[in-house]
Amino acid sequence: MSFPILTVLLGCAIVLAQALPAPNPKEVLDSKGDKAPTLDTIKDQKADEKFSIANWVSPPEVVKNFPYYLSGYDHEDRPIVVIDIGKWDARSWHKKGKEDWANLEHHAEKMLDILRSGILAKNFTDENNVTKPVTDEMGLIVDFDGFNVAQMTSPHVLAFMTKYLGQLETIQEKLAYAYFEKLAYAYFVNVNAVASVVVRLLRPVMGKAMERVEIYGTKPSQWMPILRRNLPGDQIPKKYGGEQGHNSLVNYG
Repeated sequence: MSFPILTVLLGCAIVLAQALPAPNPKEVLDSKGDKAPTLDTIKDQKADEKFSIANWVSPPEVVKNFPYYLSGYDHEDRPIVVIDIGKWDARSWHKKGKEDWANLEHHAEKMLDILRSGILAKNFTDENNVTKPVTDEMGLIVDFDGFNVAQMTSPHVLAFMTKYLGQLETIQEKLAYAYFEKLAYAYFVNVNAVASVVVRLLRPVMGKAMERVEIYGTKPSQWMPILRRNLPGDQIPKKYGGEQGHNSLVNYG
């Protein structure tokens, strides 16, 4: 499939994704003619009030099929997180139904919460016996190996990818009332023709975060020496230029 045709197909998928209506319960009018909440709406509101992404745990099947992990720490003790986005078969997952799709969205929200929260940072104790993070920065490796046309011609998948990958920009934020990690660098590797279109769509969404992203194609000979030079060999997998036998520190999938 030629690149122009691929772009047109993905453009159509974008339009469809933006046009997708939110699933609303059947509307009912009260005595004043206003929309009255249905029983399902009330249940959903109560569930939302009780829900906390910080306390939510991804189901084992979601963890298995949508991996990301803390690979190690770089030369400045910043956490290195790998997102195997090419293995995220969201198209097939969407066919499983509403509940499974909701679990996948929570899984993505949980990932962003972990990345922003600073819980992956190494800590030290200062002279006042106060525990502090060594750094407020982190690095990312986003691997698109396996991304294909079938994934990105699905409006639901396209909306999902742009929504959650686009929120990587929020890692840049550091608010007065919350500790947020800052993105020091990111390597997008194995970016094929399909993934390159997605990355181009992400540019305006990710904003300033894209200034810290280096994008590489599907030839490891082009990007592996760079990762090997910039990251400790014992802190990244062999497929990214690391040492044989490397084990990730924390697996979320």
